[in-house]
Amino acid sequence: MLTIQAFGNLVSDPKLINLKDFKIVETRIAVTKSKEKTIFMDVKFKNNKAGEILLQHAKKGSNVSVWGTVDEESWGEGKDKRSKI
Repeated sequence: MLTIQAFGNLVSDPKLINLKDFKIVETRIAVTKSKEKTIFMDVKFKNNKAGEILLQHAKKGSNVSVWGTVDEESWGEGKDKRSKI
């Protein structure tokens, strides 16, 4: 399991998704690696107090620090293969 801490800015307002058994707060952050490189990460808080606080107090453009586990999703084949964190 890979865990990270990232500092960045919200690219979108946090969004609440209510599922039958739990809640998810989703957003996207931009982390500047260098002047030429910015990494965009989808962030999900599952049944998490931090997600509730983010939903109440943060909006697009807010500075945030997140800490958690990393998942990578891949799709496509050959030259069209893509992935995201």
